[in-house]
Amino acid sequence: MASSAIAGALLNATFDERGLASLVLLATASVLNVEGDAFTLSLNGTSTILSSSLPVPTRTFDAHGQPTYRYSAAGDLTVHVAYSVTDAFVSKQLTVSSARHAHNVTNVTLFAGARLLLDGAAPAESVVARSPAGLRDFALFARWSTTGALITARNPFLTATPHGGGGVTLSYEPMMPVAPAAPFSADRAHIGLHLLTQRKMAPPAQPLDEAEHAAMQRCVRAAIAAPQRASSVKINVGWCENDFQIDISTAAGRAEYKRIIDRAASLGIESILFAPRNSDVSSIGNGTDAWGWEQVLWFGMGERLRMGLWAPGDPLPASLTEMLDYFRLRGVRPVAYVYPILAFLAGTLPGGASPPWVVHGTYSSSDLATKRLGLGPMRSDLASPALQQWLPKTMRRFADPVGGG
Repeated sequence: MASSAIAGALLNATFDERGLASLVLLATASVLNVEGDAFTLSLNGTSTILSSSLPVPTRTFDAHGQPTYRYSAAGDLTVHVAYSVTDAFVSKQLTVSSARHAHNVTNVTLFAGARLLLDGAAPAESVVARSPAGLRDFALFARWSTTGALITARNPFLTATPHGGGGVTLSYEPMMPVAPAAPFSADRAHIGLHLLTQRKMAPPAQPLDEAEHAAMQRCVRAAIAAPQRASSVKINVGWCENDFQIDISTAAGRAEYKRIIDRAASLGIESILFAPRNSDVSSIGNGTDAWGWEQVLWFGMGERLRMGLWAPGDPLPASLTEMLDYFRLRGVRPVAYVYPILAFLAGTLPGGASPPWVVHGTYSSSDLATKRLGLGPMRSDLASPALQQWLPKTMRRFADPVGGG
């Protein structure tokens, strides 16, 4: 299979029959050879698929010449590996499909022992940037005399390992399902080149070269899904006025909160995090969070939403409707406060069953230690694909009709 090349703004990339073959840093014409660009997948914690042991994949190109490789794995699995070249990086993404059976993807190794050689030489050193806050690895930086390479992925729980002779392994543990009609897309990996400055970041930052820090910043910015704004977003966080003490079920409470909205409008503030009490629909006694704030979530409707007593589109209490009308009148958008980990719809399905995302949590305050439904640390599993579908859709159905920000 013939090699192909793609030109980026700061580098060129070439691809061979199995993936990325080299990067060329245009500023210096230095060539980074990538020997053995392979991946591995671990399924169900028992079997491992290594791409280098599979037959040579088929390769297709999109309209911009970006290649995608299609691997046929043992059994019913197909793996597509898509590459793209942007700016100073090459991106790599795996998508796993299953024709017949469900599997749990327990580990993905995005770069499985790839060897990095710059103009034929292994790096003088490789360093791993690690989280100081209980996550794992962020990135691996390979260093030569004047040039560096960044290897990372869009996941803060990476395991990045340098090996002798320029070898690199980058992996993470998604614990995500793949099933017929439900493919799994791994978090995108990135590899790029930069010129070192020989200046280290000052403590308390990790002793990275300033160019390594800048390369990671560029990589993160390129991954931001929301478009960059030309101006700032002005939001007033209502609890700075202790709005959780204001009960909008009363006329006095609504009048008090309208003064907050008036002041925000006069200052040109576009949004308010709107989280007052509303005794018409919620009570601290019904809360299931360990912090005692559930009564103010979802504009006060959060407890009833969790219990299946209300859903977006159902009628709202008159007290809340009056406040939402006033927000519209003053041109300020209310923003809801939401805890995604609460046990939404627990026990509301036929026979008292719960949605698949409801689990018993492992942390709560001592007075919520019981596991009885509604009192204990029942939580939503954020890794649940069902919750990942349900929660954003529910939030949009909630916010859009009321003008929520």
